[in-house]
Amino acid sequence: MEVIKADALKPHLHVLDTQHKQKEKGMIKQITSNTIILAIAMVTTLAYGQGVVIDGFHNNGTLSWSNSLPNVSSFRVEWAPTLTGQWSSTWADLVSIPGTQQTYTVCVPMFYRVVGDTTPALYWTQNAPATGTSTIWRAIGDYQEPRELLRVPSDAASIVVDPINNRLYWSQGTLSSSGSIWRADLDCSNPEQIVIMDRGWLAIPHLVLDTQRGTIYWAQGDIYRANTDGTAKEVVVSATSPEGVAVDSDAAVLFWGETLGKAIWRADLDGTARQAIVTNGIGQLSGLALDSTNHRLYWADFALGAIGSANYDGSDIQTVVTNILAAHGPYSLSIDPQNRKIYWSVINDSISRANLDGSNVELIVTNNSPFACTVLP
Repeated sequence: MEVIKADALKPHLHVLDTQHKQKEKGMIKQITSNTIILAIAMVTTLAYGQGVVIDGFHNNGTLSWSNSLPNVSSFRVEWAPTLTGQWSSTWADLVSIPGTQQTYTVCVPMFYRVVGDTTPALYWTQNAPATGTSTIWRAIGDYQEPRELLRVPSDAASIVVDPINNRLYWSQGTLSSSGSIWRADLDCSNPEQIVIMDRGWLAIPHLVLDTQRGTIYWAQGDIYRANTDGTAKEVVVSATSPEGVAVDSDAAVLFWGETLGKAIWRADLDGTARQAIVTNGIGQLSGLALDSTNHRLYWADFALGAIGSANYDGSDIQTVVTNILAAHGPYSLSIDPQNRKIYWSVINDSISRANLDGSNVELIVTNNSPFACTVLP
């Protein structure tokens, strides 16, 4: 643990967490371990940090910190006039102050804190047929301020994140050309095409990663596999009408749906030991996702407007979300294992999430015409 002694004649840092209480002027103050506070004050104190540590508050107006807390997807810097708040992350109260008085009193930043958020980053594709372009978006925190990352000159479809190597993969193409798979850094810098698909853009190719083995799978006519750099492309499963694909790296199991047969299948990663595990109660499959911790499979049913779930062997079939009644139904699925949430997109409509048992449904992205979505676990 690092101890920093502040200069009594200069602003200094005051860092607090749940494991350490800092006594100042006879008061005990405490905050969560995901939050660090720096105070601008003219007193001598000692600053302690654990997990998240403020490294410096520099004369050039920069604040820096380091993090060793697990599962933090994003941070935000907040300020307050006193250590007890009210905390704010905007400057709204300090702009456009009406000039109708002779004297004014406003709250100004005297204390700063950095708050860690375990809500995963959310990525999605957005198609604009009128312009012939597609866009990749990202949002963090409460998802209310999405950021456009990249525009591509064709329809972007499936999207998936590699949290190990900090890469983003997506499929794109047009009705008149073959599809392709691309990858980029998580901010969509350094995009590169890695796969040109064997077939035309006849179906929306779903992507899934096996991060342990460095491979990517997709469903388009058959189930394909390649290395994540696009090499060693091969057909793993000869299928009829595959829609949706999912891989459990630890269990070494591959899942996919068949739209014509209205069934969900599983196999070993080399395509052997094939078996149909769900054969009843399916309308039109679209996306698949896995809760690998509990060995449960989830699927989006485009026709029924519902999300179903079952064990890996097809037992204990449940309908966890119903009444997804938008014109295009649920399409893609993504699971946040840390917070026990499932996310789904409704094409050209919205993105929602719920607990894995289907409770606490929340509408989180609207008015952005999303296509497919994924979260960074």
